[in-house]
Amino acid sequence: MLAYEHATEGRGVNARQAMRLAKNAIKESILIGQIQELWIGLSIPIWTYAEIPEHKSRMRKARKLLESTDQAGCSPSVMIEVSRLAAIVAQHDGDLKLGLYWLDRLRQILRRSDQFDGYEQSEYHMQRLILFNRFQLAVRGIREAKVVLSVSPVGTVHWYNGASILVNLLLKCGRYLEAFEAAREIMFKNGYSKRASEFATQMNLRTIYTHA
Repeated sequence: MLAYEHATEGRGVNARQAMRLAKNAIKESILIGQIQELWIGLSIPIWTYAEIPEHKSRMRKARKLLESTDQAGCSPSVMIEVSRLAAIVAQHDGDLKLGLYWLDRLRQILRRSDQFDGYEQSEYHMQRLILFNRFQLAVRGIREAKVVLSVSPVGTVHWYNGASILVNLLLKCGRYLEAFEAAREIMFKNGYSKRASEFATQMNLRTIYTHA
């Protein structure tokens, strides 16, 4: 629409600039859609042998996309999606360094564009937490979970996920008192202080399952 207005009013240079911006936005949207499609496909567990060839095909496409993106560079919005894709590829390949590498790239790009705050910062730390939890790095996961809770608004998806993983990791490490205190603080922050008996029962069950 902006390009059309410039063209009809005789502002050719502005019209061409607007057209370039529109084309870039379309290309970026298409790329984000492709990344999200791969990410969703790789996030779904494999249930049958018949699904393995398709899974391998997605992994090849994902690795190729990561390689091309690494060489070309991209915008912050694309890099957020790329880092998510890299994280799921890293989990399938058992390659923690791959996931952390792309998260470091994400942080650099966000900082250069003055966007490393709010949701973007929360997303960065949440992805790190997911990796540490997946690779059973409990101590690093506990530290990262606390960061997630500190930078995520109470009640958001990242806050809930960070809180849940924090309590589970503390229990796995045998730090039961810390787990109890952390869970109680989380309950009070989110307005569930009146559900003390239910909360205690849940903590006891989690402790039992952790030992199982």
